[in-house]
Amino acid sequence: MILSLLSSRNAIPSHSVQHYLETINPYLTIVHPELFTLRTNITRSDSFSDQELQDPATTLLIVCMQLFSQNDDSATKGEDNTDRAVYRSAKQILSVLRAIDSPSIELIQCSILLAFYEYTHEDLGRAYVSIGDANTMALILHVGPGKYLEDEREALIPYEEEERRCVYWSLFVLDRLVQTEYSLLHMPHQIPPAVVAPPTADSLLPTNHLLWYDEGQSPSYITQRYPADTDFSVPVGPFQRNCQYAMLYAGNSFPQSDSGPTAFELGSHSATSASVLPISILDL
Repeated sequence: MILSLLSSRNAIPSHSVQHYLETINPYLTIVHPELFTLRTNITRSDSFSDQELQDPATTLLIVCMQLFSQNDDSATKGEDNTDRAVYRSAKQILSVLRAIDSPSIELIQCSILLAFYEYTHEDLGRAYVSIGDANTMALILHVGPGKYLEDEREALIPYEEEERRCVYWSLFVLDRLVQTEYSLLHMPHQIPPAVVAPPTADSLLPTNHLLWYDEGQSPSYITQRYPADTDFSVPVGPFQRNCQYAMLYAGNSFPQSDSGPTAFELGSHSATSASVLPISILDL
């Protein structure tokens, strides 16, 4: 049973998932929270079991999310060794699922999460390979950011469309972080080429923004379509800002699109974005 991998950590999977969704996912939205809830039929007070989760890829996704649930103040060498064992088992299971199943969004998400785990543990070579594997599946499924269209600015955004957009941007951000880390640690001729195709000026940023309307209040989500070349003065969520940081890492420099909204128009919202740091220096 896949979830039995977590028994050695004495962790409650549903609590670990909630911890991941609240602490990591807002900055690098690999997993779409609403779709994940619908697919697992889980709430805060519920628990998982392998019997309840018929899809092995979704079950493996829970295990991969669990890798980021360790509390900073409880980190020990023994717990780290346990995490490494869970990580290695997850990699093996992913390889089996890749061999017997067709590519799916869940398998891409698993591969991205494992790449992120490898990146945070300074295993850049494996992270690069995992990103390449995820990108191959994404290309097969035609996963991309979509395009900003002014006449669709107020249109409803299906969960599945937003999920695919978040998968693309998560891949792009992580790919550029690995590139940047290589540039800091290695000679230029040792830096491998970028894996994920960069966005264009009219590519659509993720549309669910976590914003603070008042410093004394809790943040809330708004849905808004912004193109990739949106001015940095415009308040956006932390994930969207990290996407823009990644474009700077990649050397993208977009002029303000004539067909898109101006910084003045977008900046008319009263919200202020969260204080955002590049994901590479987040203390995980």
